[in-house]
Amino acid sequence: MNETSETTELAAVDVAMEELEVLLADANREAQVETNWLAPWYLRKMAELEAAESLIKEQSKRMLAQVAARRKALEYQWGQAFKAQVDADLAEQGGKKKSIDYMTGRAGYRSSGGKPQIVIEDENAAIEAAEMACPDAIKRTIIKSVLQAYVESTGEEIPGTKLITTPKVEHFYPALTYMALTKEGDNVSQSE
Repeated sequence: MNETSETTELAAVDVAMEELEVLLADANREAQVETNWLAPWYLRKMAELEAAESLIKEQSKRMLAQVAARRKALEYQWGQAFKAQVDADLAEQGGKKKSIDYMTGRAGYRSSGGKPQIVIEDENAAIEAAEMACPDAIKRTIIKSVLQAYVESTGEEIPGTKLITTPKVEHFYPALTYMALTKEGDNVSQSE
């Protein structure tokens, strides 16, 4: 996909969103007159917005993949020459500075590593020794889902815990059944 088709697709999404805003304004005026149409209309509009969001997400994935491919190609084609140019510019600049500013950005070197870091080679031995030497380094946690499954399956009471049932609460939600972008008056329906 080239930049022109990307721009065309984004423009099409913009036009669709503008049309939706016009339809929403019209529907808002109609809503003041009659409300028996409101539920199906509202759910269709929610479905249209979900479809638009899905389209935008899919487009953005493709566009990001294109950017990554272009970056990889740029690095392959010009990366070594660019690094050589930066090295030459740094040498010409002299001094301790490890970066150089260009009109369009900065390039250079950043240090990483070189700091002490502990590596756990035997976790059980490390825990045992740390419990005695440095107890603050040991953190114990309870995995509640595993403990709950155990208590529910065995009925055993674990000291310091209790099994409760939360009150049942009803939550309002709109369930979408229209999955395609439609124009006002179309009756295209696809169940989830």
